[in-house]
Amino acid sequence: SGASAPPVSRSMLRAVQRSNIALRVLYRGYCSPSQSIGGERGRRNIPPLKVVLDIDECLVHTRFEDEDEQNLLRQQEYRPDIGESPGGRGVEQMSLTMADGARAIVNKRPGLQEFLNSVFDEFETYTYTAAAEVYARPLLDQLDTEGKLKGRFYRQHCQLTRGLYLKDISLVGGDDLRRTILVDNNPISFILQPDNGIPVISFYDQADDETLPSVLEFLRMLDEFEDVRPILRERFTLMEHLQKVRTQVLS
Repeated sequence: SGASAPPVSRSMLRAVQRSNIALRVLYRGYCSPSQSIGGERGRRNIPPLKVVLDIDECLVHTRFEDEDEQNLLRQQEYRPDIGESPGGRGVEQMSLTMADGARAIVNKRPGLQEFLNSVFDEFETYTYTAAAEVYARPLLDQLDTEGKLKGRFYRQHCQLTRGLYLKDISLVGGDDLRRTILVDNNPISFILQPDNGIPVISFYDQADDETLPSVLEFLRMLDEFEDVRPILRERFTLMEHLQKVRTQVLS
């Protein structure tokens, strides 16, 4: 392991991609308000829920003017070519200029601002991206204009292993991860702590996407429990789905 290990192989990336397909299927059967959630309920003397949000393809989809910038600044991950049509098939957009002058167009996931306003008010909210800070910081400055995020974690806070940037949410939750949740579209992000993850479908330009309101509803239900991990483990079975990939990446 570590930065000196050989980079991830094409076959491993394909395995991760297959895991992503499995997560898509899982997410379609994902918790609705009518479904009961088992676990130890109790609001007395429990710490606030810590919600860690990925950025790219989770909250937004960014298209850089310079394709080389795109490959350099973000995690290696499959992203389809959605073309150059303005408006992203009807989704809200914003423009972004980085300190080095690089420019990009950002598609906002439907319901993004309402979602952020709610999670900022109700939970301890953080962002954690494998993207470079030079890109992610100005983006977050636009999304979090009032500075309500409790913390921002970037590529330099990831664990570089076999060419992949792995997220370690103990940077947020410390040794006690009972009430720490990572919301992310990339299965790689869950490798270190699979039982703390909520996988979401990747967002590009889908104007009819309803993911964020569903996630907010689920977070509110999870907030009733002293330990969210047994619920997430049963709901998404990420440990099982990522077992082969974890073995390859962490060996």
